[in-house]
Amino acid sequence: MPPSSPDPDGNPDGNPDGRQEPPSGTPSCATTNMLPTTFTCFWRLPAELRLMVWEEALSVRTVCAVSREPVPAGEAAEHPGRFSLDFLGPATYLAGLSCREALRVMERTYIPLSGRGWSPTAAPVPWIDMDKTVVYLGESADSLVFLDRFNAREVSQLRHIAMSWTGKSFVQLVRVCRSVAGACPALRDIVIVADLDRLASSTNDSANQPLTIDVAAHLSFLSLAAWPELDDEYPISPFQPLLSKYVRRDSPPRMHFVSPDDLRFYLANR
Repeated sequence: MPPSSPDPDGNPDGNPDGRQEPPSGTPSCATTNMLPTTFTCFWRLPAELRLMVWEEALSVRTVCAVSREPVPAGEAAEHPGRFSLDFLGPATYLAGLSCREALRVMERTYIPLSGRGWSPTAAPVPWIDMDKTVVYLGESADSLVFLDRFNAREVSQLRHIAMSWTGKSFVQLVRVCRSVAGACPALRDIVIVADLDRLASSTNDSANQPLTIDVAAHLSFLSLAAWPELDDEYPISPFQPLLSKYVRRDSPPRMHFVSPDDLRFYLANR
């Protein structure tokens, strides 16, 4: 990730070639004792090259998970509950907040999340690129509650949604998927994450495992991966007619039913 510019604008108006003058005390490019990950001369690069660096830093795929924060003891009756949005992987928007030059680049494809009921500790306000971010809504039964935390503008732009399924009720899962698809007009993919082998032998909620960094990495890859290849290995065509029947759209979102092991196998054999 590139370092932030000494000037918050990243490109002073008084310098026509886009290069910045070093502030007093800035180490020279010839400094030999700098850390290998430090590039103190970033501000000397031409503006067009700096913009390319910001674009690359902001193009990383990622997963963000919505979760409910514990209700404080003694407040269960009246406490409305708060929700947090945690990045499972790189929080790329932080690069875009490092200076105004980076912010201008981020504003092209990212939107800020200003939903209702977010935790007050969630600062700064997170930004996400809807094309490159999978929003994980946890257990399917909670998905609509979590989705309601986003405002209408945010929901209208969601592209990739993932949720887990314990195997309790297939009918309920289909209803949730239909509701999510109907609420998100731009939605392209719904990913159902479940350990199929465990579901076959389990009669309790042990099949509902928290989303791990490992699985999140696979989901972020799949957000832009060749989905037809995955569907060839793990077809779930029965979902599509159900969605098409209740979602009045020319192109209903694609449904993908995968287990963590399926995802690992798919990536290992690409």
